[in-house]
Amino acid sequence: MGHPNPYGNCGPPMDGLGCPKHHPFLTVDPITCMVTLHDPENPDCVVTIHPLQIQLYLKYDLEVRQSHGNPGSPMPVGYSLFAEILNLASPDTECQYRLSLYDPENQTWSRVNKPFPNGYLPSSYVDPRLDLLVTLGFISKQGNVDKQMVEDAIRTWRAPLWPISPEN
Repeated sequence: MGHPNPYGNCGPPMDGLGCPKHHPFLTVDPITCMVTLHDPENPDCVVTIHPLQIQLYLKYDLEVRQSHGNPGSPMPVGYSLFAEILNLASPDTECQYRLSLYDPENQTWSRVNKPFPNGYLPSSYVDPRLDLLVTLGFISKQGNVDKQMVEDAIRTWRAPLWPISPEN
């Protein structure tokens, strides 16, 4: 839809050919759009997260890198586990991109030479219920609201179901 995305490293996951491109340890449920993270070292560790949580992780990673390891906001819940598992991928054969990791022992952040590029991780989300609004004509496929259609619908909803006559 035409909703703006304020995060430079988030967006629709495409590889340039129109094909989805995700991290090898992530799967996306095509119905719910929820993302499942699989730990290759611990098959019992399966984490399901919302794509907007990934957006929050990417925003936080960007803040860590831009602040040279001194972020002003607190670490989002689950960020460490998410970053640790994603960073397990082989940089040569599976995924060359990395998220910043915090080392509590040394109180330092890892240096990331290749952060995740825009659209690589499934971090955009459009509520499936918006399709109904497009079908009904309230919103265009580009995300523009048809104000006249909304006003007409409100007027119709407020109108009585039958004409009121003075005899009733």
